[in-house]
Amino acid sequence: MELHTFVESDALLKGSYDPSTHLLRLWFKSGPDRAYDYPRVPAHIWTELKAAQSAGRYFRQNIQDQYGEPRAPANPWRRR
Repeated sequence: MELHTFVESDALLKGSYDPSTHLLRLWFKSGPDRAYDYPRVPAHIWTELKAAQSAGRYFRQNIQDQYGEPRAPANPWRRR
């Protein structure tokens, strides 16, 4: 799993990408305690997101609507 911090972004805080499962997980500055999962994201999208001049704009144009509804990962501390 690869981790990245979006230092210059106004929208994104950090992200991780698992190349074996193609799962992109993003944390946003508007809600830094909650991550969102985007399944089936190709590796080149992760590479381009990290290199984008505006990570927030790249996310909106290339990830947000293209990879389905984001899913919050399961919280292991939550009672069922």
